[in-house]
Amino acid sequence: MLGFDKDHYSLIELAERWKIPFKEMEYHTERDRLEVHTWLGDVVAIRHVLARTADGEELPVQKGIISLNGYYIVAGDELRKMYRAPGIPEIRKFHSLDRREIYTLYPLQESYKTSLSALEVSRAERDRFEANPKIRARIVPKNKTRASSTAVGGRPSVMNLVVRHFEDRATQGRLKETLSAESVYLETWAHKKLGPDAPVAKTIANKIGPSFTSYKAEGTHG
Repeated sequence: MLGFDKDHYSLIELAERWKIPFKEMEYHTERDRLEVHTWLGDVVAIRHVLARTADGEELPVQKGIISLNGYYIVAGDELRKMYRAPGIPEIRKFHSLDRREIYTLYPLQESYKTSLSALEVSRAERDRFEANPKIRARIVPKNKTRASSTAVGGRPSVMNLVVRHFEDRATQGRLKETLSAESVYLETWAHKKLGPDAPVAKTIANKIGPSFTSYKAEGTHG
């Protein structure tokens, strides 16, 4: 169990916190169900920005060369290769934290070599993932569940309830065709179920965006 809050946690720490084997962590992260960050310093990369075409499709457009410094998202397909590669894993593709930009290492730049301990999950992403009842049940001992649930009015946060409903819809294959349509549906549902404190569609879209993309890629929709 983690003793205090940090901005980022290693995958190993969270596997211990959630009481799941690391193979399960690999499964969630390489499918972008759990967003993974790593810190880059002075790494030269080709920058691509997502641009919307006339027919509404978003495609990456090259925008020059950039030096990467800070936290970046590790692409799920890169993680998949990393988990299976012998020796020291190499990564060549990253996303900006808002997922609006994609970076591929410059051809003359050596591959970025990392280790599992350098792969991290943000606190916000940890909290989002823990909204899943199956994960939450592994953290809170059964004999403490009742006390913790009544300590804050007897229910989890409003957004956690919205996310939980969204994930239930995803597993049932009932998602709308677009993120916008799904977010509007969830806003309507939330206001009916949760009252005036329910989040608006834009806030919901920001929260569920990465998960929605992942589910749709797997063909989970209504």
